[in-house]
Amino acid sequence: MQLPFLKKMFVQVLLFISMMVFLAVGKAEACSCDNGFIGINNHFAVSDYVVMALVLESYDSPSADSKFHKIEIQPLEVYKGEPIRELNVWSNKGHGIISSCGISPGKDEYWLIYANEDKNGDYTFGWCSKSERLTEKSYYFFEDKWVENDYTQLLKNLEFLRDYAGDINRDFYVVESGSALSSFLEKYDHVNFDRTFGQYLIQFDRNFEIESIEIVSSLTNDFDSEIVDFLKTETEWKPLYPFEPDGNFTHLLGIYHYTDSYPFLSKFFYK
Repeated sequence: MQLPFLKKMFVQVLLFISMMVFLAVGKAEACSCDNGFIGINNHFAVSDYVVMALVLESYDSPSADSKFHKIEIQPLEVYKGEPIRELNVWSNKGHGIISSCGISPGKDEYWLIYANEDKNGDYTFGWCSKSERLTEKSYYFFEDKWVENDYTQLLKNLEFLRDYAGDINRDFYVVESGSALSSFLEKYDHVNFDRTFGQYLIQFDRNFEIESIEIVSSLTNDFDSEIVDFLKTETEWKPLYPFEPDGNFTHLLGIYHYTDSYPFLSKFFYK
């Protein structure tokens, strides 16, 4: 699905944020996010509601002490969950409070939203959720330069996740311990692939030990065989934050093929 106001769509992907307040106007708050390098598949898995939407209204917070303000949206494409029109935004609006991680979706803006349901049944999102405004042009930083970003590939990945990972729901991010996988992928630098990504469904036990791997989307048969063996024998995994799962769980690992400066593979989704 394409947004109606874009000829070619671009999006800025959050890679890493560690921000402090630098604008001393009114009241100020600070925050930081350290989940930037955990990947789109992780964000999708821990979210209850993923949607591309048009913001119809954006309301001020009820008071200066409130941590939220409400928005009303028109869902355009739902990737996970059921269509919901009213959301809470983790940010104070309308009371002069400046926060390094405050966001305020505006009326008539298009947004990609990753939201979670709270104990009251309300859905909330904020800066660290990976939610972002969709604009005509955006950029990502690659090899010491800013590269104009094509939004189409992100939509394709979200459509894939909707079809193949919509039932994966976790309360925690899954990350590799160390960088063995990145080192493994370096041997494919300058190697061209016909496909843009491979997706591998990993079954973990509650101690983050791999029990099985299913090839959901193949890059090539040879590569699939190599990476499955490598993942089983050479990688270790953990939660991003301390967490003990109740039992076995699944994680969909994406491996992405890029051709920005030269062909290479990465476990990170940049675009």
